[in-house]
Amino acid sequence: ATSFKQKWYSKPKQGGAKAEVDVLDIEADFWRIIEENNQHVEVLYGADLYTSETGSGFPKGDGTAYATSSWNLNNIPLCGGDYPSLLRHVRCPMEKCPYPICPHVNIPGVMVPWMYVGMLFSSFCWHVEDHMFYSVNYCHWGEAKTWYSVPAHAADAFEDCFKR
Repeated sequence: ATSFKQKWYSKPKQGGAKAEVDVLDIEADFWRIIEENNQHVEVLYGADLYTSETGSGFPKGDGTAYATSSWNLNNIPLCGGDYPSLLRHVRCPMEKCPYPICPHVNIPGVMVPWMYVGMLFSSFCWHVEDHMFYSVNYCHWGEAKTWYSVPAHAADAFEDCFKR
């Protein structure tokens, strides 16, 4: 990803090459690529990586402050305290669950964090979160991400814009 960015921004640009590339330059290039649709750009992106299998940047069960923090994405669904999570009440509907890791309780992306890996110009489809939940994201490493949000009252107008 780093070499891709270095190669991309080493190309001469209108008005000469810049020494520093900022987030606004990257955002402008992203939308230009989308809108002009005359340039093939291939990027790598990994979505919905199940952290129970791949691991995450958040420790589990080692007793450290990070492992027990309520901001650790592994802990958010089970938080108690002054603002307890409603997800603490998710239970398996079976009296005796036959699964070693219950799929009714360990819901990927809800009770167990998913991990996403991206690079320059990678994107993820605009969507409403599963079950209309809010989303919590953490950038462990790398450069800034740009997020776009559409308020619920503007959802229909936003979708109409893309239907045209």
